[in-house]
Amino acid sequence: MNSELYFISILAKALVSENIAESLQKAFDEIRAVSGQAGHWQGYLQFRQFMQEVCLSAEFEQSDVQIMKNYIVNRFAHPRTVTVSIERDGVSLPDLTVDGNQDDRTITRLIPGEYVFKLNHSVIWHGALSEKDLIWSEAFPRKALKMAADTKQSFANPTRLIQVLEGRVLIRIYAGPGSGSMQIVINDLWEIEA
Repeated sequence: MNSELYFISILAKALVSENIAESLQKAFDEIRAVSGQAGHWQGYLQFRQFMQEVCLSAEFEQSDVQIMKNYIVNRFAHPRTVTVSIERDGVSLPDLTVDGNQDDRTITRLIPGEYVFKLNHSVIWHGALSEKDLIWSEAFPRKALKMAADTKQSFANPTRLIQVLEGRVLIRIYAGPGSGSMQIVINDLWEIEA
């Protein structure tokens, strides 16, 4: 099973035992212990989000194990997705969809203008991206841009870093020879309001 979903099998075992309450407590302890292992922290964050939703839902009662089982399967069978919408000078660019299996996207061929970034249709940032942000010769006038053989060069030097939603979304702007690019990094996808 995916390390980001490791807790599902632990919970599933607990839910079929004779003493569910005791088994769930042991399962919670095991889930916390496993979270310290390499590659499992994101899964623990998803477990915490799951538990928060379960605890806040009036739909669940302690004896309603089947609903909880169904909820676990339905909640994690399909990764959470968010939509990133971008407008430049009032014109919409194609939407990007980021899911729970992917935490960043890169957009290329950006030109100077007024930009609006939306996450699930809510504005998270608006402002101007200038030639100094997007065009290499303006951003780094004394530094030659190496061509195709060294494509990592421009990604090592962002011209701008925009943090929104308490750092859960990072927008890195990079300069290029005739246009720039943007990398949108989404941390804690499950913590972002739908």
